[in-house]
Amino acid sequence: MEGDTDEPLDVTPSPDSAYRTLTDVLGRPGRSYAQWARDHASDFTRTAGRTAGPGHD
Repeated sequence: MEGDTDEPLDVTPSPDSAYRTLTDVLGRPGRSYAQWARDHASDFTRTAGRTAGPGHD
């Protein structure tokens, strides 16, 4: 193909607004995994009439 080269591309991103931090995106700092797990623990426990998934009693 004309104009193609085997030279590597510059992998250093240019400093612009496309690269934002998580805090910029969320408007707050991110949570640790421990915080997320604590906040979502009830999503992984059984409740009446609901099972953990197929094949689970």
